[in-house]
Amino acid sequence: MMSADTKKLVWLGLAGYLCGTAAMAVAWTVAARPHGLFHLPALLSVFLAGAAFTLVGARSADWQVLRSRPEAGGETEAKARLIALAAVARAEGARGLERQLPHATQPLERQGLNLLVDGCGSAELQAALQAAADAAGDADHGPARVWRLLSSSFVNAGIVVTLIGMVRTLLGNGPEGPPPEALAGALTAAVYGIVVGLGVLHPRVGRARVAARAAAAQRRVWIEGLVAIAGGIHPRRLADRWNMDSSEAPLLRRVA
Repeated sequence: MMSADTKKLVWLGLAGYLCGTAAMAVAWTVAARPHGLFHLPALLSVFLAGAAFTLVGARSADWQVLRSRPEAGGETEAKARLIALAAVARAEGARGLERQLPHATQPLERQGLNLLVDGCGSAELQAALQAAADAAGDADHGPARVWRLLSSSFVNAGIVVTLIGMVRTLLGNGPEGPPPEALAGALTAAVYGIVVGLGVLHPRVGRARVAARAAAAQRRVWIEGLVAIAGGIHPRRLADRWNMDSSEAPLLRRVA
């Protein structure tokens, strides 16, 4: 019996091959005809071929990566929250941290608070949080991988459709060769593939990498702050470590 992921991959592969067959059929029959710069048959062929390359090359988890929401907040918000948690831990202890659990919005925050409430030591807490951060870090690279796959798929699609159109054009002409306008339709597909792949999709790769680095930096802040709280650090010392003042962490005004 095939697993659910295997069945999904099989269906994605079949859909990809169907899109590829349709792309080749369109490219063979109409993509070689000159239609000017706005060559809709060539554009259709490129999108079908791009979908084929993407469906065949993608993994089932890739689509879930694109649908997942990035972690909210940034480093400054995380630091302010950790300073507030340090103040709660100093004033109320584990019971106060337990009351903060419903307000936890980040996975590492929830995990760290649960471990602190259970009396986990600093070394054990850091090891557990680092393992969770490493697992989340691997998932952070998923969006960049998907956008890179989409970008390369459309560039390759433009090249393949162009070659198919050129072969069809060359076969349909006599020894004198095809007129220049007959090859224009096939070459238009390469333009579409490059514009969509490199001009539209590839910039998303860089943005996904920036988001992954920001998420990794935020997780390092959470680990550092939660481990410091486990060690009983004073909120003001934690704020001084991060060069934060009372305007960025308002709770510091009420901490002795």
